[in-house]
Amino acid sequence: MSDFSNQFHLKSDNIEDAKILLKNANLKGYLIPPVNGWITILVAEREILTQFNKGLLLEFIRTNDALFWGFDLYRDANLISHYDIQDYFEGFKISNERLNFEEFSVELQLDDDKKEVLKELFEVDNPDEADGGDYIFAEIIGLENIEWLSFEYADSDLESTLENYPEIFYYEP
Repeated sequence: MSDFSNQFHLKSDNIEDAKILLKNANLKGYLIPPVNGWITILVAEREILTQFNKGLLLEFIRTNDALFWGFDLYRDANLISHYDIQDYFEGFKISNERLNFEEFSVELQLDDDKKEVLKELFEVDNPDEADGGDYIFAEIIGLENIEWLSFEYADSDLESTLENYPEIFYYEP
């Protein structure tokens, strides 16, 4: 079984902010309390969540059995930046047309060193250079909850999810 992870990360240190977002969107989901200023949110209806967002929200997607990872960054309901990279089925492909690096950097308050690392990461042009980029990206912006983590995994096998993420809990408005 491959790890196809897809989660949201709300920029906040207050778990109540994530509960309010799920309540306003009328969505059930799983929450992991803040780590490095990011609350992890797992929901099935991803498009609905972004419509009700009132803060900084990052959707992060990755897989471990092929080169694929990417993100969408939202300020409120507005998409600020999109990036993904993949190397399967159709070959090596980078989608960076909607990558707004300057606004992305400002929103995440990145220092010059972090900006430089990410700029290099977003400029790769072959699969060898791109390998492991998901982990570099997550580390630079402070995401820790990224492996084997999606609503579908948690909902179908909560016991295994709890082994890896004992602080996860279910929330229903």
